[in-house]
Amino acid sequence: MAQDGTAGDVSVSGSIGVQAGDGNTQINNNWSQTPPLDPAILAALNPDTAVKRLRGMPHNDAVDLLARAAPADVAEMLKVFLDADESRAIAILADINPRRSVPLIEPLAAEIAWLPSLPVAAVAIGRRTRELKWNPRPDAGYVQRVIQPAVSTMGFFVEYEEGRIYWSPGAGARSISGEIATYYMDDEEIARELGFPVEDEAPAPVSPLGTSGSCQRFEGGLVYVSESGAYAVTGDIYAHHAHLGGSAGWLGFPVAASDGEDEAHEKYTYQEFQGGVCVFLGDHARTVRKAINDYLDDSEGDGEWEASDDDEADFDITDEEAVQSSSGVLGSQQVFTIPKAGEFVVFATEKYGISAVGGRIGEYYWRIGGPASWLGFPKGDQAGSRQAFEGGTVYAGPDADPVAVPEATMAIVFREDDGWDPLGPPVSGEQPIGAAGNESIQFFESGAVIVRGGQRALWHEVGPPEPAVERPDPSLAAPPEPDWG
Repeated sequence: MAQDGTAGDVSVSGSIGVQAGDGNTQINNNWSQTPPLDPAILAALNPDTAVKRLRGMPHNDAVDLLARAAPADVAEMLKVFLDADESRAIAILADINPRRSVPLIEPLAAEIAWLPSLPVAAVAIGRRTRELKWNPRPDAGYVQRVIQPAVSTMGFFVEYEEGRIYWSPGAGARSISGEIATYYMDDEEIARELGFPVEDEAPAPVSPLGTSGSCQRFEGGLVYVSESGAYAVTGDIYAHHAHLGGSAGWLGFPVAASDGEDEAHEKYTYQEFQGGVCVFLGDHARTVRKAINDYLDDSEGDGEWEASDDDEADFDITDEEAVQSSSGVLGSQQVFTIPKAGEFVVFATEKYGISAVGGRIGEYYWRIGGPASWLGFPKGDQAGSRQAFEGGTVYAGPDADPVAVPEATMAIVFREDDGWDPLGPPVSGEQPIGAAGNESIQFFESGAVIVRGGQRALWHEVGPPEPAVERPDPSLAAPPEPDWG
């Protein structure tokens, strides 16, 4: 416009998109916008270019576009899309009605074996979502593919505010939520070991201790939730725990995660439960009651006997078995073999509690018959070089074989404050004397105990031993003169 207010001549030559003239009429507009992507254009583009355009589109727009595309026109592009951005391609294909997605996928089915499962999984997950009335997470509420290598299974899942819904070929759509979902989703190693859920969460049988909780079965085991928390029970321990009745059996609910070793010796894993510990020893499982396991933890399971020289001894445990001693006391025994600690047996009785027998005392004890012998059950653990039993005490001195001393003899030869006073420790077992065979004697360092008619008499040397007297060699001296009287 001129300074006097009249319209002047305006040149728009060479301008792009300039609006000029009365009535705001646009003239000389040579700029052109990229036309919107439609199935025909998508089919005409280089596959890599088409994928780049699809990845830049909002999710819903990409779904609408592929739903209208002809399968033959986009087969090559879909292959490139799955290679370049599998998660995005799966999310888009899953949101397409199976009547349209199945024909789109069909040309790639022979090359991508898992792809035909996608429409089936998407429908099943959608149906389960409606049943649960769950809300997909805005930032992650799309179908995603997942592989669980431990069980060699492929499936899909969708994440929700309330948890996740998984789909697998064998179990269909299953949900996880609450403590189980948190436990499963926070530990990738546990998720790989468990695999996909195959049942929904349900109340678990009440344990013998009255504990209630819930459980959910997965391909590789079971996850229990109780007052102790959420823990998975898997593999061979899961099979043995189930064989014993699961949470309703005497082991009850798990109270800790499984652990194990796989170093110099055979692989073994163990897991603690309410009622005890389950141990898998490479080819068999064993259980240890809580009372015995607590005893082993407190004593470190090695007693006071000598360590074994066999570093390559296999770790092993026998089943706990009932046993009766020679005195009629009922109890149980369980044998443990631990590398560098050797073999020892743990005995449990209501009368004497829990104790272990091992080392040289253990070898002697079993040589004479164990609990069935006159010694009976141990009354406590080895204390120094001795161990008390129902029928007596076994002494294992540093330079001598173990010796057993009957209980009645111990009462007169041993005092807690003074030890083996006055005779000193035993040097032999009790042995019969006399023709009638109803008498016996047992020797100690400084004396003996003689048994006659059921009565024990203590005999010991009085005073210090006489000093040795040096005597000449009789072969070098003249013979003494005879005393003829």
